[in-house]
Parts: sequence; C-alpha cells; structure tokens
Amino acid sequence: VTLASKLTNPQQPQPRVTCSIPFQPVGDHCIFADYLISGSWEEVREVCVQMKGDLVGFQDANTLADLVQFLKQNDIDTASYWTGANDREAEGLWRWASDQSLVHMNTPLWGDLTTEGQEPMGGKDEDGAAILLEDYYFMHDLNCNESLPLICEKPAEPNTLNTSQEVEQHNRVQDPIQCSERYVDIGGRCLFVNSPSDGTWDEMKAFCELLNGRLAKVDDANLLGAIFDYLLAHDKTEQHIYIGGSDIMEEGKWVWLDGTSITMGTPFWGNEEMEGQEPMGYTIQNCLVLSNGDYFLFHDFGCDNEIGAICEEV
Repeated sequence: VTLASKLTNPQQPQPRVTCSIPFQPVGDHCIFADYLISGSWEEVREVCVQMKGDLVGFQDANTLADLVQFLKQNDIDTASYWTGANDREAEGLWRWASDQSLVHMNTPLWGDLTTEGQEPMGGKDEDGAAILLEDYYFMHDLNCNESLPLICEKPAEPNTLNTSQEVEQHNRVQDPIQCSERYVDIGGRCLFVNSPSDGTWDEMKAFCELLNGRLAKVDDANLLGAIFDYLLAHDKTEQHIYIGGSDIMEEGKWVWLDGTSITMGTPFWGNEEMEGQEPMGYTIQNCLVLSNGDYFLFHDFGCDNEIGAICEEV
C-alpha cells in the first residue's frame, strides 16, 4: 500500500450524521476518501478494515450520487477509486464486501467505455469494481492487482439519524403498494410505461394528466434502476422515453414538474459518445428522456420529438 504523509480532510457542509475522525459525513454515511492512499483491492480493503470499516458500498444507489458530489466539492475527483464490489468468490456473482449483499447490476451503477455493452466486461481476470474517473465515476470491473486509491465507509455513530432519515430508509424497503388501473408498482411508485408510443413532451404531459397522473419524477437512483429492470423485462427498450423534467423555464436549470431541482451528474445522467456528461443539448434540447442508446440514463432531448413516456400516478 502506498501511503502519503498528509491525508485529505474533506469537509461536508450541514452533516446529516455524526462520524468519528477521519471519516466525514456524506449523505447518511461516514466516508473516508483519500487519493494518496493506494494499493491493490485486497491491500486497500485491509486499510479500511483496520479503520473499523470496509470499502464503500452502494447498496443504496443514492450513496453514489452523494459521493460523486463530495469528491467534486473537495477537489479529490482526480482519480479512480476502489469500491467494495467484487466477484472473487463466484465469477459473475457480484457482492458488496461489507455485508455480502448482491450488487445491483446494470443501470444506475455500472458504466461503459466501449460499444460492446455495459460493465462489468472483464470476465474472470477482473474481479474488483472501481468508480472510474474516465467514465464520470460509474462502476467498472478491473483487475484486483491494479493500484488505486481507497474510499472507506463505516456505520454512522449511534442515534444520529433523525426521524425523517429513518422514515426515508424504511420507505426504501416498503411493502408493495396498490396502484390504480394501468399503473404498476415499479420501485415503490405507481408508474405506467406508455412505450412504444409517439407524442411530444407536451402531448405526453397532457396524456399522463388524463390518467390522473403526471410525467414521472425519477428522483431516486434506486427507482431509476428499478425502471431499467422493468423496461428490460417487458421488452420496452426500442425508443427513448420522456419523463417529467425540463429546463424549459430557464436554460440549464433542470427541474421536475413540481419545481424541485433535478440531481445532476452520476448516477443519473449518461454521456454522449464520451464527449461529455449530459445534458449536452443546450437551448435546442430542453426535455428529459431516458435514453435507449445509453442504458436508459438521463439525456436532454428535443421536446418536439415523438416518443413514449412514463406516467406516475398522483
């Protein structure tokens, strides 16, 4: 393991949890990230274990969104980092090191750098997963002997989650919900996937309203993963699909129909042939779609294109 004499000490404003030094609060988690401590997957994991933690896991995919923002805000978004995801015990069966739970495959965690498909692509020679700088911190499988920096995670101090956070965590594992006709439970929301179809964004907005709904608000990374799984399982992958976000009112200010801000960056937004992370369409592409050419990650799109949509019951 390569150790530097000075460790980073990133600061996170308005912490939601209490963490013991040197861990810092990132969302609901306690994180220690240092691009100056590097080694193989096993070596850096041992460092994390000695710190009473483990390599970071994204059992809740929203943790990746929080972490990427944390890296950027603290100017340590300059390297790829090992995560706890691995298939060392059984090829193709990816688990988190910290609790041995299964890793959610495909969108929203895993990226791609080629036209060959979505990661993991390395086969038996690449048994550890890193968040890759070159792919905006989406996950990729790599050879475990590669030397990369670490991100460790440990549980927050007892009794530091507030009531709203506890309710939020409970809701992520809630029982199936009852949905009206046409709508089905996808990731804890009542959604109707109207695809393939052919309407503009405004037309699909009106269509959803006729069904006592609205264009879907996909504000949770786990929900995005559940939608991807549903589209794949039900053979609804042939076209882009409108959802309820736009920057129509103010260029570059992406909001949902209820006016709340859309989370930018990974793991929600995809990229356009490695030219940059979406949104890339500027003033000519003002409506939000799930892109069938990019594993149904977010892309901006022309609002007059006629495609399908996802409605959400309200």
